[in-house]
Amino acid sequence: FVSPTASIDVVGSPGNSYELIIDLYTEFEDDGDVELEDGKLSTWSHVDGAMLVNGIRGRLPEGVNLDIRAGTGDVMLTSFISSGLLKVENGTGSVSVKACDVDRISVDSGTGEARLANCTARSVRVKLGIGSLGAIGCVLGDFSGDSGTGDFLFEDSRIDKASFASSVGDVRLTDTLVSSLSNSLGTGQVQVQTT
Repeated sequence: FVSPTASIDVVGSPGNSYELIIDLYTEFEDDGDVELEDGKLSTWSHVDGAMLVNGIRGRLPEGVNLDIRAGTGDVMLTSFISSGLLKVENGTGSVSVKACDVDRISVDSGTGEARLANCTARSVRVKLGIGSLGAIGCVLGDFSGDSGTGDFLFEDSRIDKASFASSVGDVRLTDTLVSSLSNSLGTGQVQVQTT
């Protein structure tokens, strides 16, 4: 999916069927088509008119790989189970990934916040400009986090190998087990808490 302004709210569901509601603004009335192939959304105009995807919501097969690029809208992914990749690039909107069991998760956000809840993944890569990452109830293999100013906040999670980098952000691990941890924090600190 690619959209400069769309909010995207997609839920994984069993089977191979999908149901999406796509808000498509077109320069000319009744112009434009949309196609979803291999997790990528394509749009085209029949008369070379301008088009804009302004919202996507619905359900997709839980095993699909997703590659989402959004500009200002929020992205919410829920209940995907896949041996592939969930990839989200977002400019200013927030990113939320919930109840997913996948091989890889990749989040790249300029100013938005990122949230992981009840996720299992072999590999997670998060790159944030000024937003923070909050994760709760996650089981992760390799985690790599890079943030300009944001914090990394983990609660009730388990991480095999974690690497954190931030200029000023902190790493807070509450009731979280990390088997191997490395960090490159400017003024930030690693805080470990148990309740």
